[in-house]
Amino acid sequence: MTKLLPVYIACFILYTSVSGQRNLIPRDFDPKTKKGLSRFEPNVLECIQWLKNTPGDSMKEAHLSISKFILDWGKATPDVLLFPYTRVSNPIYYERDDEYGLELFVLYYGGMLEFLIENPHVTDLVKVQVAGINAMLDFCKRNSNSISHSVAADIYAQLAQNNMLESWIRQKLRKQEIKKFRKFQKKKNR
Repeated sequence: MTKLLPVYIACFILYTSVSGQRNLIPRDFDPKTKKGLSRFEPNVLECIQWLKNTPGDSMKEAHLSISKFILDWGKATPDVLLFPYTRVSNPIYYERDDEYGLELFVLYYGGMLEFLIENPHVTDLVKVQVAGINAMLDFCKRNSNSISHSVAADIYAQLAQNNMLESWIRQKLRKQEIKKFRKFQKKKNR
């Protein structure tokens, strides 16, 4: 009996972690509904934290469902104007053809969403982009032994190390995109 105790404990831990992540995604979430999506912000934040703390190879199905929820919520909510901008300055967007690229993209996107939810009055798109990239870089740093290599993450890490990340993003974003985002945020926060 005592020899089986570690097996029982491991099974219990696995069960609670899997069943716990299922509760992060609300059952009544419908990405087609545009109204009332702000009530899911706590769920979005919890899912982002879960992704940040759980490498993708450990629970692939959970990662995919949580990633889908974050992306669906971000695209559906009228309170966030981000999706068009993710293509502009993020090479990770173009690495999305593999699971690891998708994982980094969702961490980047989730980092931006988290920053916007926690700082609803921010009007500087560059700061939002930096928050997303930093979320992705923190994940890469914490999991460097267990994740694949990303050229884009290396570029961002080098830019951040040389204190050039913010100016590089500002240079990549078009002025009209920055103005459009600023105008959207100010209008939303009236």
